[in-house]
Amino acid sequence: MKPKWLNSIFALVVLSGVTHLAKAAVDPTSLESYSTIPPQSRLVFTRFSVQDGVSEKDFDLLRNTPGINVALLELAERVAETENWTQLHHVWGLLSERPDFNESEIAVVRERLSNILDVYTGPGGGTIKQFGLTLLGRYPSSPNEDLLIKYLYDTNGGDKTPNWTDIAAESLGKIGTEKSMEALQAYIEKCRPLPGNKSRYYDTAVQALKEVQQRARSSASNAPSQQVDEVIPPATQQIKNQVQVAPMTSERHESTWWIALVVIAVTLTFAVWLLLSKRT
Repeated sequence: MKPKWLNSIFALVVLSGVTHLAKAAVDPTSLESYSTIPPQSRLVFTRFSVQDGVSEKDFDLLRNTPGINVALLELAERVAETENWTQLHHVWGLLSERPDFNESEIAVVRERLSNILDVYTGPGGGTIKQFGLTLLGRYPSSPNEDLLIKYLYDTNGGDKTPNWTDIAAESLGKIGTEKSMEALQAYIEKCRPLPGNKSRYYDTAVQALKEVQQRARSSASNAPSQQVDEVIPPATQQIKNQVQVAPMTSERHESTWWIALVVIAVTLTFAVWLLLSKRT
């Protein structure tokens, strides 16, 4: 039998942040208030809400129908209250694959995860950690990256199993920046297996670090380099023009002196000739 205190903790966790969703007044068994949602999507969502078996095709429809994230988050809250862990797994699994979360919706997911960091909340909390951390890896942002780094060291309430730190590492591999490198390196050392053994935590983190490093190198190599010669300050351009003009001026002075010397030489020659002519 599950301890009553465990139920109380999980109830508090899943209800935190519900005020964000209550404002939308969404009935999780219907999308009638969403006039922009296609009728077929509303019908499938209703069946999904009441666990009336849905096919993979129906899952694909719900996965790609825009604008139903708030309704799904509200549904996840209601399902958690009933402790239907199988249905909760389905709802969060669907949420983790949604491509259209906005920042306010992602903030609700971060709040859920923050409230159960280092806390063991049974299968419900494990589901939120598993799929919530996966979801953050689809949306690059500094707040998402910061929370994923914290989750590398999630104690799960005292080394409980399973733990989902490897999913945090995997998501960092998808969206992490240079600030994740040190944390991933430390996590790798923490999870390094003994010689001859294997560890999915270690292998996942090593691959994640490679992806982050590759992304950082690619970003650095694609950074535009400054072309110094393309833009020349006015003062520099003026000096450059003066340097270019100087040889031409020097050449003109040199030509003038040669002309003067020739004139003098001719004049002296003519004067000597006249002097010698008179003597004869």
